[in-house]
Order: sequence, then C-alpha cells, then structure tokens
Amino acid sequence: VVFEPVVSLRDHRLVGATARLRWRWEDRVLDDDAIAAVALEGGLLAATVAARFDRVRQALRTSAEGRTDATGTPLWISVRLTRDELVLNLDVAPTLV
Repeated sequence: VVFEPVVSLRDHRLVGATARLRWRWEDRVLDDDAIAAVALEGGLLAATVAARFDRVRQALRTSAEGRTDATGTPLWISVRLTRDELVLNLDVAPTLV
C-alpha cells in the first residue's frame, strides 16, 4: 500500500491521502486494477481489500501527529477500490478508527 498525497488546488495545501495498491514485479509496477484482477481470479480479492484497510488502520494509529495540517484541520485518507472490490459487501469501514 502506498499513500498518494492529495493537495488542494485552491491553496496548494495537503488535505489528505489516497491509499493505493502497488506491487513491484520484475521490471514493472502493478497498480490497483492489475492486482485486483489477479486477486479476483485467484479468489483473494476480499483478502487484498482487508489487507489494505488494515494498513490504513495502522497508518491512522501510528501517525497521531500527522492527522492534522499546520492549521489544525484534520487530514483524511481515502481508499481506492475497483468495482469488483466495492461489491464484496465487506464490513470493514465502521472499524477504521
């Protein structure tokens, strides 16, 4: 899981991050869609989604000082999911924090 920064276009301020999957394999990098396709085919889609949410939970717990910007405004983390991941009906969102 990598966290891509999200910046406000209005004032160029960091407002949050998006949790994305990346996997370096040989001479290329696989993104969310490629990983989800392989996970779906192998019956591991729910496990990859659960692992991503676990990583986000861990980041939220260990970065207490990084939860706000310089003005005290809370930062947010979004999790990018594919269509197939969205229809899994996992009960993980209520337990993020």
